[in-house]
Amino acid sequence: MHAEIDVEIDRQSDANKTRLLREADQTTVVFPCKVCGKIYIRKSSMYTHLRLCGQEPKYTCVLCGKKFKYKHRLQSHLTSNVHMPRPR
Repeated sequence: MHAEIDVEIDRQSDANKTRLLREADQTTVVFPCKVCGKIYIRKSSMYTHLRLCGQEPKYTCVLCGKKFKYKHRLQSHLTSNVHMPRPR
């Protein structure tokens, strides 16, 4: 359950972070990033985030120019249907 909350909190606006934290177990300890303020339920998730927090993405899609911090995210982007022509 905690990993799902980590991902959800990471993607939410500040207003939704408060709501998500209230929905989480009241005894849950949270770990905010000291650089950007994103909130994590797991300390390990926060440390993983800290490795690249504030750095510019170094992987760029050659088709659309979208940038990614992680190589596997670029690979997923390239293998998805994002750049496939839509049927008419």
